[in-house]
Amino acid sequence: MNSLVALPIAGAVPIAAPSIASEQYSFDAAAALARAEQMIEIFRTSYVIFGWNVFEPAAEAFLDYFRRRARGEQEGEAEFQRVVDFCEAHGQSLDWLMRGDPRGLICSAAELRAHKRGEADVSLANMGEQYDSKVYRYRYFANRVREIHEQITSAAVEELKGRIPEERKAWTRGDAHLFGNTMRRFEDEIGGEEYKWLTTAQDEALPSDELHKAIMRAPTRSLVGFAVKARVLAETFSQAWDEPADDLDWQPLMVRMLVESIFEAAGEQTVEEWLDIQAAASTELVA
Repeated sequence: MNSLVALPIAGAVPIAAPSIASEQYSFDAAAALARAEQMIEIFRTSYVIFGWNVFEPAAEAFLDYFRRRARGEQEGEAEFQRVVDFCEAHGQSLDWLMRGDPRGLICSAAELRAHKRGEADVSLANMGEQYDSKVYRYRYFANRVREIHEQITSAAVEELKGRIPEERKAWTRGDAHLFGNTMRRFEDEIGGEEYKWLTTAQDEALPSDELHKAIMRAPTRSLVGFAVKARVLAETFSQAWDEPADDLDWQPLMVRMLVESIFEAAGEQTVEEWLDIQAAASTELVA
């Protein structure tokens, strides 16, 4: 299978060490040819990614440029641009190829490793920690509010038993008004100040729309950054994990599959494990 699957990689701007003067590197046609041949030989004989092979017509055209230069022939801008395109498509350093300057090659490798570790996504990672903390606290307060609300509702239903229909669909406007007044009375009697405080705390703990948007809009090139975005999606569409995947509608299924693939690639816990950690907030609040 001959297909070009490597994407262009933006090279970092090399910073020369004081002991390495830029004048040290200059174009030498024979040396450039040797480096080009070495590059293509490595592509032809080494494993890059499953199913990938260097595209031979492009590789031969690439080598032919340097062979002609080694013979002293001059080439135009179009021929050189094809060399530039080949290097960009394969993530190679043009400086090293043409002049033997390894600085861009070294810095680009360090840049890629930094992105993989997420060092370039410190701000996004911090927003992710803020989001996780807010979700955790929100779930705790929401659970406490729900527990008290269930007590209030049970008390109201018990008091009004026989006075209003059990099925809400059968309520008149007067029934609804009576039930609402009874609920508010029990909110004061059962919930008291704690219920009011918990309701306010729940609203304040909910991650803001601005935080959601900031995380999803933040640029990233690392799995660390994408994992932060995936956690936001997992929380936003948590109902996609409430039933087996085969029972889901198409849209939540696609969201679920995307999120799970990012979690797996990032080497984090599964989505279910992350949601369980958030759900643990139902019984314990961590500052």
